[in-house]
Amino acid sequence: MDIKKDLQIDPSNLDEEWIKQPYLFQACAEKVVDFEDVRDRQKRNLEIILAETEKGVRQCAEENSEKLTEAKVKALVVTNAKVVEAEMNLLDLTKAAKIAGVAIKTLEHKKEALKNLTKLYEQGYSKLLCDGGLKPKTSFRNYCARAD
Repeated sequence: MDIKKDLQIDPSNLDEEWIKQPYLFQACAEKVVDFEDVRDRQKRNLEIILAETEKGVRQCAEENSEKLTEAKVKALVVTNAKVVEAEMNLLDLTKAAKIAGVAIKTLEHKKEALKNLTKLYEQGYSKLLCDGGLKPKTSFRNYCARAD
């Protein structure tokens, strides 16, 4: 799915654009769900890594008869390489999920643009590039036919 390409509207084919819109939205929504699922699984994985790391830190301290403060335990846990890697992965997946969410919103904007273009078409307006303004009673299809 190429969201930049999918956001383009061909005013000369509004009927086709309207037909494609729900399919694009569904495909994008499914991608959002997939990204969020992967992110949520990584979040759970991070929780496990944090717990295992904390357990290891405490066991190691106990074996060495060391007394650790909670702050020291926390500092050792959050600087652990596995924890840092899991947190970075979670941040990357969160970013990807947010970008996918933005794509959904842009498809909603495309739907609104399609509504407005359809209204303009019904009112007999189209943008004529030759003089840069809106002219009544010139359909998009007629304009495109003249351009060929």
